[in-house]
Amino acid sequence: MNKEEETLECADCSASIACTEQAHENDDGENICEDCAENYVTCPGCGGIVSRDSDHRDENGHPICESCAEHYFTCGDCGRIIHEDQGTWIAGIDGLICSTCLDERYHTCQDCGRYVAESDSYALGSGGHICHNCYERGDYNRCYDCGEMYHSSALN
Repeated sequence: MNKEEETLECADCSASIACTEQAHENDDGENICEDCAENYVTCPGCGGIVSRDSDHRDENGHPICESCAEHYFTCGDCGRIIHEDQGTWIAGIDGLICSTCLDERYHTCQDCGRYVAESDSYALGSGGHICHNCYERGDYNRCYDCGEMYHSSALN
């Protein structure tokens, strides 16, 4: 008895797949052949299947699925891809900054607590920095003797 073997069609290349072969799926959950399965990897974020050619990448350059890509952003300073949990929101640029840029280029305003770019901050003689908004309020002045900036209450 010669029974005809059942086959499926590969969703990616249309090749015939014997039902006895190990099942592979593409990122849409469709059956694909073993050769086409090599074009897919496991998403490091969720464990799902994602194409090696995905436009979405994690911070290590690995392909990630669209769902996981919603949690990745580009650093507003250096352009590195970062996970939302690894970035800090900076209101002044309306975006996320990676920890490296935050450490190297931003200060916390000693008055209001907001992050401020080093180039937009004023260094205080007592250490620390203030943002432009806090400076504009008029609570800070330069010492006539040393030229350093201090809160008005410290200049007597």
